[in-house]
Amino acid sequence: MTSPNATDKVEAASNEFGLSLWAKDNEKPGLIYFYWSDSSDPRGKKSQAWTRDFFDTEDVARASKHFLCYKVDASKQDAGLLKKRGLDPAKMPAIVVTSPTGKFVCILPEVKSNVALKDALENALAQHFPALWKSYDRVYLELEKLLDVAREDYKKNNFEAALEKLAKIIEHPVRTSLIERAEELQEVVQTKLDNLERKQK
Repeated sequence: MTSPNATDKVEAASNEFGLSLWAKDNEKPGLIYFYWSDSSDPRGKKSQAWTRDFFDTEDVARASKHFLCYKVDASKQDAGLLKKRGLDPAKMPAIVVTSPTGKFVCILPEVKSNVALKDALENALAQHFPALWKSYDRVYLELEKLLDVAREDYKKNNFEAALEKLAKIIEHPVRTSLIERAEELQEVVQTKLDNLERKQK
């Protein structure tokens, strides 16, 4: 992680970039994706690739649910303002994490894959919002235990009990990487249950 500007007081950036969207009672940190809209420009082509290869993937979508997410067209922003916030207009796109009130907290290092971006977002939470991350971490452990119990239910042919537990993981408001595993098991269990019900008819 890099500081936007070591000498900067890190003032609220929401109004500066037209993002006066932070609610007073909001507890989520912000995530601002500075992209370049001109597709004929190399920065625009890179922005399109980031959107396609990173933000449109399930891994990043789940990690980003911990943030309030916004997009800003950097090509339409004042270059001086971008530089003031530690952003280089020549090196777009860029991803910034903010506090719940819109203050710049860190600029993520350039990432090369959706998994790397997911890890960077989670690292930003752990480093800059430890209490928030600890609560997510606790939820993850609880859901992981629930997934283990669901597997045991499945092995014992308690299909309905397993499906009930898996639904809790999938529908939980805190989105975790366990969802994909729960969905895969849900499909297997549901198939077994459907086959069993057909045989009983």
